[in-house]
Amino acid sequence: MGLIDLFYGDESHVSSESHVPYGLQFPDEEVAIYLEKGYKTNIFGIINRSNVCRWETHP
Repeated sequence: MGLIDLFYGDESHVSSESHVPYGLQFPDEEVAIYLEKGYKTNIFGIINRSNVCRWETHP
C-alpha cells in the first residue's frame, strides 16, 4: 500500500471591523463604541505532521 502526504486544513479571517457584543460600565459612566466599516482578509492554511505549512491570503 502506498503512502500519501496528509495535510490538515483550516480557514479563518482577520477584520479591521470591531465587534463588541456588550459593554460593561459603571452606573454614572457614559460609554460609546464607535464603529467603522473595515476590511476583511481571508486566510487558508494547510499543515502536515512534519510541520510543513502552506498558507494563502485573499482580500
